[in-house]
Amino acid sequence: MTPKRISMLTVVYALVAILLFNLTSSHNYASADTGQQIPQWFRDNASIWLSGNINDQQFMQEIHNLITSLSSKETVSVNQTTTASPSVISQSKNCNDNNYPLVDWHGCDHSGEYLSHAHLDSSNLQGTNLSHANLFKADLVEANLNGANLNNAEMANTDFSSANLSGASMVSTDAQFSDFNFVTMNNANLTGTILHDSTMRWATFHGIILKNANLDRVLFMNSDLSGADFRGASLQDTGFAYANLTNANFDGVDLSSADLGSAILTGANLHCKNNPVCN
Repeated sequence: MTPKRISMLTVVYALVAILLFNLTSSHNYASADTGQQIPQWFRDNASIWLSGNINDQQFMQEIHNLITSLSSKETVSVNQTTTASPSVISQSKNCNDNNYPLVDWHGCDHSGEYLSHAHLDSSNLQGTNLSHANLFKADLVEANLNGANLNNAEMANTDFSSANLSGASMVSTDAQFSDFNFVTMNNANLTGTILHDSTMRWATFHGIILKNANLDRVLFMNSDLSGADFRGASLQDTGFAYANLTNANFDGVDLSSADLGSAILTGANLHCKNNPVCN
């Protein structure tokens, strides 16, 4: 936690306070209490950012999601008492779209919601805030989750096959026993995520962050993991057969039972232990 980051967070809170004041005062509402108005999901993500587990670019996306969420909620309040233009109404309605399975929740705040067993296949969830949500056994096949916030979500036994999760944040998420086959997940952050016994075959994970993740018995067969960061991860009986691990980082990782048969290890950091590939 650096003074620079703490100072930046103070500025962010101040800007949010100004936004809340402008929104509330412009419609003759009571003055905003910033401490109550800033949602808990953003406070949690700010703490994760302060600890260094998400980068500045990902935190800027969270700021954007917060402002979008506050603005859309204010639009809904205005629509309840005034006549708004058709364009404003349509913009505020998408967050309440229940046209399953093809919902359009892009940029919406559904943090903490109960979505267990939800049919969200082929849905537009780009930039959606689903932190702390319950997505147990949800169907997210071919869903667009580009840049989505899934931090601390409950997603065990969830089907993500062929979904787009590029740039998504899944810090400290429980996604054990899930299906990630054929997904695109470039530059996603899965720090501390529980993924044991999941399948992640024929998928694209270029630049993915898997620090301190539980990857026991995960199958990465034929997947592109070039540039992946595995530092601190648990890799007991993890399968990497025919995976592309070019420039992957295994610094300090115990690979005693990992299967690296036929994997591409060109340029990888192999300062690992308990495996013939380690140096």
